Amino acid sequence: PTPQQGVATELVDQASLQEFCGRWSLNEDAQAKLLGLPPDLQRKVMEGFSPPDHMTELNGKFIMFCVSVEKASKGDGFQRQAVQGPGTQLLYGQELISALTDFCLQWALNEDATAKLLSLPPHLQQEVISSFDPPPHMTEVNGKLISFCASLERSRRASAGVRPPMPPHPALRAAPAPRRPAAEALGSSTVHAFALDGFCARFALNEDASAKLRSMS
Repeated sequence: PTPQQGVATELVDQASLQEFCGRWSLNEDAQAKLLGLPPDLQRKVMEGFSPPDHMTELNGKFIMFCVSVEKASKGDGFQRQAVQGPGTQLLYGQELISALTDFCLQWALNEDATAKLLSLPPHLQQEVISSFDPPPHMTEVNGKLISFCASLERSRRASAGVRPPMPPHPALRAAPAPRRPAAEALGSSTVHAFALDGFCARFALNEDASAKLRSMS
């Protein structure tokens, strides 16, 4: 291996990891996400994570940041992709993560709705953030958000000339496969952290109440 490769694969010392987790008061899910990364990505996360000063509950945002760094390392993540829609401002990696986090907290999205949003490509994520506008009297918006995301996916496929697959003849249909929850597909730690953050924000729970709730999960 070259000297550069040796540096990239060198383990991050435990004292630095513990100091970082303590500084941001990361919970078990957020710590597990960090410790599950390769050493070079751990360094990128520790050097690049910079939440707003006013934000006190950071776990959901931190997990999303780790996910974005992972995706960027594979060449398909938020960090390398600029997102632009008609009449919208360009959002880059960290800005898009912040916008997604704020959106999930604003609407107190549950795990399925959060997972649906995070499964979209970045340009559709920004379109959802800028266009989702449920009726003012609607207090439970998760189903509406999931339907809205699905409608955007269908319209994009239609505009691109991609036809949905023809259904098989009834005589050839096999038994339906068990549905895999969207939350499972994205990883439970990411969507669970967002769901908890959203609940705490919705009911303005203080630190003691938030800590009690998280200890029960």
